[in-house]
Amino acid sequence: MRPDELPDDDAELWLRLAAGVASPQGSDEWTGPGQSAGDGEFDGELNETDTAVAAICAIDHFDWLAVITALATGGPGTPASAAHLAAYVRDYDPDDGEPGEYGPAEADADDDDYDVVDLDDLDELDDEDEFDELTMEGLFLPVTSLWQVLGAIDVDDCLTRLGWWGLPEAMRRVWAHPGGAQD
Repeated sequence: MRPDELPDDDAELWLRLAAGVASPQGSDEWTGPGQSAGDGEFDGELNETDTAVAAICAIDHFDWLAVITALATGGPGTPASAAHLAAYVRDYDPDDGEPGEYGPAEADADDDDYDVVDLDDLDELDDEDEFDELTMEGLFLPVTSLWQVLGAIDVDDCLTRLGWWGLPEAMRRVWAHPGGAQD
């Protein structure tokens, strides 16, 4: 944010900065990876900032939803290291819980509505559905670093009361329809 765009309200400033972690925006001076206005051509190597932004941009909405859901449900003190965030993504199933709790009620156990899978396709399905936890952890490393600077997680990589309050709201702002009303 530019100095003239800084809100007077501290809570609003914090929420904007936290939203910027999940949805980074470059400055007007940024002309491409590894360069600023007036710099030479891109040499093929990303600097640390560009690498962090690329990692954050590679995190999809489902992954963010998994992480924010786990943290909001767990509350202050919930482990929030990059490894924990990756595990939350791995384990997330929005249909878990009691019927109707998070979505439509699950089908009755007596239903005969089964998916039939050809046994020859099982190996192919396993390859496609494999979760790379180390890669996911690497994507969340810059997130946890920035959240620590903002005070959303502490030095022990646990969610703080500030993070519990603010991260869900910051994500709501990121996902809000651009034409929708902001509170």
